[in-house]
Amino acid sequence: MYTEIEQQTLDIDWFFTDGNYISFVASGAGKLPETVANSEVNNKKISILF
Repeated sequence: MYTEIEQQTLDIDWFFTDGNYISFVASGAGKLPETVANSEVNNKKISILF
């Protein structure tokens, strides 16, 4: 899980899909959606691919 401090101090890259396309978003040190904040391990795994 990304902590509040990490969310406020890091520019976290995260990814999502609609089943056809993969999209990329950068947090810009802003608050992440709860589902993204809770999936730090999965997010780091997919970040390696890009």
